[in-house]
Amino acid sequence: MSPDLSNLKPGPGKTTPRLVADLLDYDPRYRTGKNSRNLLAHPAPHFKGVPLQRRRSGDCHHTLVRKEHQTTPIISQLGEPIKYTVAAVCTRCRCHFRISVDFSGRTEIKVPCNLSDKKNPLHHLHVEDSEYQSPDRVRDQPNLPLEYHRFACSGTNCPVIVEIEIFLPRLTAALLSPISDNFKLRARGTRAIQEEPTRYPGLGPLLVFQVYLNLKQYLHDALATKSTGEVKRIAKRNKKFCLAFGNECDDLFNYLGFTETIEEKEEDGVDYFWQLPTITDNNRNFIDDVIVELKQLISDRPREETRNIAQQITFTPISASKDIERVLGFYDYPKRSRFVDLTTEEHPYYASLGVVDAFTDELLGWAYDRQCQCDPQNSPYYLDCLYDLATGRRSSDLETKVSIASSTGELRLTDIEEAYKFFALNPNTTEGDDHILGVFNSRIQAAPKQADQARASLRIIGKARNSHRIESVATDKSMSYEDALTLLPNVDASTSPESVQAVAISVLFDDEIPNETKKKVPYALLLIGKEKGKRNDLDGQAELLKAAFDNSFGNSLFQSDVIDAYRALQLTNRSAPDETVWSYHLELKEVYKSEVFTIAMDRKSTFLLAKLDSELVPQGSINSANAPVGLNNIGNTCYLNSILQYYYTVNPFRNVVTDIDNYRMDLDSPTISQEIDQKIVGGRKISRLEVENAQKFVYELKNLFEQLKTASTSSVAPTNELANLTLLSDEKVASIRRDSVASPSRPSLEFSQSRIPVYGPQLPPDGLPQPIQQVSSTALPQLLSPAPSPPSSEVGDVDMVDIPTEKTTTIDDDSSDTTLVDNELPNYEQINTMNVPLDLGDHKSRVPRLESPTSDTVATEEDVVMINGESTVDPSILALPESEKPPPVPPRKQKDSELWAFGAQQDVTEVIGNVLFRLQCAIKPERSDESSGEQLDLIRDTFYGANATYTQKSIMERKVEPWANLIIYPDPVGTRDIYAALDVTFDMQIVDVENMQTQQYSSIVELPPVLQMHIQRTAFDDVTKQAWKNMNTVTFPETLYMDRYMDSSSDGLLSRRQEAWEWKAQLRKLEQRQSALKPNDKQTVVDILEATKSFISDIQELDVEGIDIDPGLHDGLEERIPEVRAELYSIEQQIASIKQKLKEQFTDMTKYEYRLQTVFIHKGDARFGHYWIYVHDFENNIWREYNDERVSETYDLKQIFEKHGKDEGTPYYLAYVRSADKENLVSAVVREVLEVPIAVDEQIAMSEVSDESDGNDGNDGTRTKHVENVRPRNLLPKPPLQQWESMSYSELDANKKPW
Repeated sequence: MSPDLSNLKPGPGKTTPRLVADLLDYDPRYRTGKNSRNLLAHPAPHFKGVPLQRRRSGDCHHTLVRKEHQTTPIISQLGEPIKYTVAAVCTRCRCHFRISVDFSGRTEIKVPCNLSDKKNPLHHLHVEDSEYQSPDRVRDQPNLPLEYHRFACSGTNCPVIVEIEIFLPRLTAALLSPISDNFKLRARGTRAIQEEPTRYPGLGPLLVFQVYLNLKQYLHDALATKSTGEVKRIAKRNKKFCLAFGNECDDLFNYLGFTETIEEKEEDGVDYFWQLPTITDNNRNFIDDVIVELKQLISDRPREETRNIAQQITFTPISASKDIERVLGFYDYPKRSRFVDLTTEEHPYYASLGVVDAFTDELLGWAYDRQCQCDPQNSPYYLDCLYDLATGRRSSDLETKVSIASSTGELRLTDIEEAYKFFALNPNTTEGDDHILGVFNSRIQAAPKQADQARASLRIIGKARNSHRIESVATDKSMSYEDALTLLPNVDASTSPESVQAVAISVLFDDEIPNETKKKVPYALLLIGKEKGKRNDLDGQAELLKAAFDNSFGNSLFQSDVIDAYRALQLTNRSAPDETVWSYHLELKEVYKSEVFTIAMDRKSTFLLAKLDSELVPQGSINSANAPVGLNNIGNTCYLNSILQYYYTVNPFRNVVTDIDNYRMDLDSPTISQEIDQKIVGGRKISRLEVENAQKFVYELKNLFEQLKTASTSSVAPTNELANLTLLSDEKVASIRRDSVASPSRPSLEFSQSRIPVYGPQLPPDGLPQPIQQVSSTALPQLLSPAPSPPSSEVGDVDMVDIPTEKTTTIDDDSSDTTLVDNELPNYEQINTMNVPLDLGDHKSRVPRLESPTSDTVATEEDVVMINGESTVDPSILALPESEKPPPVPPRKQKDSELWAFGAQQDVTEVIGNVLFRLQCAIKPERSDESSGEQLDLIRDTFYGANATYTQKSIMERKVEPWANLIIYPDPVGTRDIYAALDVTFDMQIVDVENMQTQQYSSIVELPPVLQMHIQRTAFDDVTKQAWKNMNTVTFPETLYMDRYMDSSSDGLLSRRQEAWEWKAQLRKLEQRQSALKPNDKQTVVDILEATKSFISDIQELDVEGIDIDPGLHDGLEERIPEVRAELYSIEQQIASIKQKLKEQFTDMTKYEYRLQTVFIHKGDARFGHYWIYVHDFENNIWREYNDERVSETYDLKQIFEKHGKDEGTPYYLAYVRSADKENLVSAVVREVLEVPIAVDEQIAMSEVSDESDGNDGNDGTRTKHVENVRPRNLLPKPPLQQWESMSYSELDANKKPW
């Protein structure tokens, strides 16, 4: 139920915690005028990136203590129909505050907000009335507050009224001046004693605090006389009075209500008295306030002044915080942390949303909703607030809430301002729709390439202005809300949803109405439904949206119930997220829209409704020639899209692919057999079949690259065949087909249910010996990835996975299953314990083998896993038990089911290896390595480097090995920069060689132009028998220098490295000792010893019987504490010094400079997730995000370099390019969409021209079209290679038309 806001003025409010936070920061003494900004009562100003002055430097941050006699005790259950008051005074500035909460309006229906009500957990207050008085006026009328503010709660049926009254200090500096200065009091007392020395025997001048005590006592006596009726007075001749006040304090006494009286003596003369104030209900609180202030003034006096008679001072104030929190209903409310960082200033967005930083994500989301309901005009700004706070707090829940808000059409203020900026318009313009549409039309006529962006900006403006006319133009629809009412006869804004539907049905069945008009009926229902939603008729909106989709998708839309809808989508889990439902729907988009809508209505899912709505109103897809083209996700292929986009930007790779005819091996050559016999790629010989399929792969890739270059659309789709060739060997495809028809054996449970087999090793069966963790001399530690070398087709299949683990297939529209699954490796703790870099080079030496199974078993159930070019049979490929079956995936067309095996997601690194391997197989060698015979070519020269590993034996042994990418490891527990991660690979290690401990280190002997790095985030958990992902941050710079790792003795490089290794050894020892002395950030051994000493002292003072303490223990602790403190300080200084030396050790070495070009991001865990990439356009100095079909410019570089984690995604693969050659090595945009006039009548049939036109005519009178407005041409057919004739391939081109 939405809150009843009918009686409240539209505008922002604030929750009670925010109200109290503002109250404590608001200093009423310095208000400049009635109309000046009031922190307490006025809404927070909008934050525009410029720091806001919340309070002046001299303002008091109040510390409120309770005034006992003026506070209403909460003696009954809070919320009873009475009025509660908490009276408080600030101990710093002595301002008084009276907070009243009126529950008198409570009834059975009117129930106050409370923490147990999730819809109304806290009061959300709006200012109803404010009154201000001048300081001079309130001096004369003590009961008149300086400020009065009345707030009402916006909560559903909440009757609460909150009143805040503010009073200035009762005792001003001027009134206290005669008694607040010890010099004045000394002079006054001395003068009185000198005038009558015999009257003051043994007395002297008084101190300030004594005068305050006397005055306080007078007022206490006055309060006591109210019950007795006795009238008390003070003689002006009283000795203490003369010493304290004399005749100089008449203004003070008159102000406090004392009355001067005269009494004649029996003898000559008169006596003068001050009669105490007569206490009434009118002045009681005033006198009580003065007493409270006097108590505080006494407490504030210097210690040396009050030391001797401290027993007279009994003022122990009680904080008013809990009383205020209780009466306002937020005592002990849920907070995101028990600790408050008082050193960090709160972000202004919290105040804008009416909340405080301590709010949990759930409460913050609720407050955002309430603020938008109360102040809908500023909803875009509040969405900006929520977006930035979600990012700053790294909250996946809040980010989801922002995403849902955006998907349902909510706009951010930033987006609105950018949309107006696109048209050079002021967001606050008062121009009408005609003017804005005129600017839009002028823009797309002048710059037709910007039509898409212009429409997107116009659509945002239309939504922001609530203009159906602008929105209809932006979405390329000719219908506005008014047009919708016109289309359906006798329908207006007040027509009920049932009547609207009845009219719509009559229009659909009217034979005299043209079909073109009938086609507009669903959109008319959609527009009318949306309008009812804007008018808070949510039920009417739902009914008309349902009718709109019913008419759009067929009469049988809602014939299926909710159960049938889930069954149709093969969703067994009815609690699956909305995103998962949508991803299942994408696979069968032409069939299951009705089921998705049924589920959306059942869930009341605005996300799914918005998705279906966007399909009903399609957006344009024209792309400009100065932006890259995206790749559609064709089924868990985000990793494939990321890799292909990356390689398309690498010039040598792209040139080889697009010019394959000049690079490929000539299979018709008379000497081809000899050439293939001599061909070695990845450390093994290559068969003719592999060369044929590799060339087939390259031509498919060339076809895609041509589309990326010439397509006029914003995205294109890779073919299924390309995906298969990229990821699967011929033997893998044959194995899938064999399993699908084999009898009596059947495919595994995973395949039979999901139609996507799970390849590679599963969890090892029970009873397997554990992996060997000792690194032997046969496993030289190489943290690098060798040249890819899939096994020969005669041996078996290839599946590039790194860690044996159970693969659970989980489907998302753009996610990838089992993406981070790597070879079984020691965990990160074991890496540090072993002090040896992990070995990826000899899988067999660390993973035990089972006994060889029968040949039949191998033929049907096992694949061959490629590790370092060697084939090993992994015995753990077994069917999962029923309880561990993966969920089903969306069904696909049966004729393609055999080729959809690539849907079982693989790892980016392994696919990169397969791509490079196939490309090298397809092309002819330029030369060969003299020692190994390995093929050397442009691809190898571009991507491959080599390391030298030095092992100290009887002599220093040197072994050189090539690699395609370096592997680096995140820190097990914290953040690690890329240099520290590389050090794990190249630094000196202690290894076991022939049962002897010896030293080993690595250096780079050859660096490639394109330097690829794999951030190894996964490991195998021996306890859970599952892979897990390390999400700790690895920081990396845009510019990287590799000099420190080079294999060179010049410039004393090795000596520098050795010196750094020694420093690191010292650092490890120091940090170990520091950890012992400082177990955590909040406590050190010094603190523990201090606490122990204090405890012992207390025990000794109490002299507890039966507890004997060594007399020397206290002294021993006293002596040891400074020593430990000094040691800890010394360690901290040494650590800082060593870290600084390590930081500066190689800073002058900048010869081998690389620039970051591509960053692969993975969001998810070790089993599944989603990939996308960021690519640096060096020419334009911008970064772009490639996320499947979406390619967009990235303005916030923190997304690339800083915002890493579970919710943001983590960098998984990096590509650096040599700085000196970066312009020749990479090109971010390679397009050929030329904007040239083409005569339609002469060059292209009208049927091939899109309906959109720029409206320009040629000078010769011939109407022209831009190329980008013409449907893309069919691509050239595949080359007619005879050796392919026997193979199956798609008979359709990329546009789904015959070649």
